[in-house]
Amino acid sequence: MPLQVQRLRDSRLASRASGDEFRAAVILWCVSWHQLPAGSLPDDDQDLADFAGYGRTPEEWARVRDGALRGWVKCSDGRLYHAVVAEKVIEALGAQRKEQWKTECARIKKHSQRHHIPYDPPDFDEWVSLGCPRGQPLPVPGDVPGTSSRQNAPKSDAEPTNTAHPPENNPFEATPQKSPGTFQRVPGDAQAMSSFFDDRVPALSHGKHHPTEEKGKEEKGKEQREDARAPAAHAPTRPVDVPEQVWTDWLTLRRSKRAPVTQTVLDAAISEAAKANISLDAFLRIWCLRGTQGLQAEWLKPDDYRRAGVAPASRHRGLDAKDYREGVTPDGRF
Repeated sequence: MPLQVQRLRDSRLASRASGDEFRAAVILWCVSWHQLPAGSLPDDDQDLADFAGYGRTPEEWARVRDGALRGWVKCSDGRLYHAVVAEKVIEALGAQRKEQWKTECARIKKHSQRHHIPYDPPDFDEWVSLGCPRGQPLPVPGDVPGTSSRQNAPKSDAEPTNTAHPPENNPFEATPQKSPGTFQRVPGDAQAMSSFFDDRVPALSHGKHHPTEEKGKEEKGKEQREDARAPAAHAPTRPVDVPEQVWTDWLTLRRSKRAPVTQTVLDAAISEAAKANISLDAFLRIWCLRGTQGLQAEWLKPDDYRRAGVAPASRHRGLDAKDYREGVTPDGRF
């Protein structure tokens, strides 16, 4: 709820009411903002006392009641209204409708760009007079007479009559002065516009999916499933030194990452396993445990060897094959 500080400061409520009356008045303003209708209060003392925080002390409510209800007037619907609060409610409602109208115009503009038809949104007052329609199905070329699908049709002296949708029931009326494909809306209620679109786009207007959309989704899902199976279908032959389970797990990992399994990828894995001085079986085991899309020998850590049950390669290898007497004379000199 908006609050004009200067207006409240200079009001008679602030200058003449007691502290308890002022507090109760502001609380009732806030309560009325969330009532139905907005900006109103029930004409019931017990309810008002509960709202103001005096529900258990009716004598205290009786003492502050007149000051707290300063400016509130009982109207024809039996509820209390305050002129300032009602003014703020009307301003807030107008701002909300402005935002809704802008959103609807943006939707119409996007639809016009998609179907290459003229962009002719309603102005704000016209949109309000139609009942503030939002989310209504929009016509596409060919649905409404005069759109782009009929611009190239042969001209004739007499226009064909649309018997299925008489002009008097059409919330749009073609304007000859404008370029082809633009229309001027005739003021009417939202129900007429809704029925006009419902007759032409029944599936969309009733929240159902269009058959072509369902078919497109099925084809897309089929393509995705085929793409997921593609790596396994073109996978190279399993190396003899790799167990079947390890090979299957590795192919599953690559498939989940949408990564291909080709002979080039396998050759790269064999090369990295040689760099790490471990078998291809151990290298693929570590790869599966890490769950990554790729793996290189320099990425391996001691914890990876431990989890895979593989002994890390030693830096000191080939010592037993080395001839330490080479270059040494019989008397022990080099």
